[in-house]
Amino acid sequence: MIRTPMPAGRKRIITVVTVILAIAGYTWWSHERHVENPKDRMVPSWSQMVEGFERVSRVDEDDHARWIVADAKATAQRLVIGLAASVALAFVLGILMGCFHAVEAACLWWVSALAKVPPTSVIVVIFMAVGTGMELYAVVIAVGVMPILTESVFLLVRDVPDEMLWKAETLGASRTEVVWNVITRMVAPKFVDNVRLQFGPAMVYLIAAELLCAYVGFGYRINKFARQTHMDVVFVYVLALGLFGFAVNWLLTEFRNRAFPWYQKGGR
Repeated sequence: MIRTPMPAGRKRIITVVTVILAIAGYTWWSHERHVENPKDRMVPSWSQMVEGFERVSRVDEDDHARWIVADAKATAQRLVIGLAASVALAFVLGILMGCFHAVEAACLWWVSALAKVPPTSVIVVIFMAVGTGMELYAVVIAVGVMPILTESVFLLVRDVPDEMLWKAETLGASRTEVVWNVITRMVAPKFVDNVRLQFGPAMVYLIAAELLCAYVGFGYRINKFARQTHMDVVFVYVLALGLFGFAVNWLLTEFRNRAFPWYQKGGR
């Protein structure tokens, strides 16, 4: 039967088995490549990846810093600033568009148009407009994430039943109280889920901008070592990005569950 409940233990077993199979498959693939060419670095072995991690975690004589630490700080700072600004703007604008037809008429067309523009296609335009500082990465993330999040909030507000708004107004709630206590509380947990889904695209846009314009950061380092075919280092950075994304997804899920426990019990 579709959506038949499954015991949590069985789910964990299936997850562990799939991870083990993926690791075993990659190990076999890498082994076969190294049988043909012991010096192969396109599909690095686990020992080569350990060497790559040691290489980027040493203190560099020229930079006097550990590459992976400096890159992680730069990429995380750019991502937090760009995503935080996009999320705040999208939430406020989406709520206003969903509540007031005048704001919808003024903004919906522009938001929908921006949502169709691939941010990677306008990185050069943004670079010419704002330079290569923090503004570049924040604007690239905003162009890619903010319009979609705004549209999602707008649609979530429109899905709030009119009966709930009428009931709140009948009980004496002001317009501000209806927006804050009814609409915002119903939209917020689903909005957190939408932010989780947009975290991956935000990383893509940031890495693309770092590939072109940065002198420090994960995108810059991946591009540099990929040109030198040092895939052992590239894989280390890719794994670090995956672990970082998994950690952020877990944190957002925990935040949603703790801030809105009623939403967790009522459904996902």
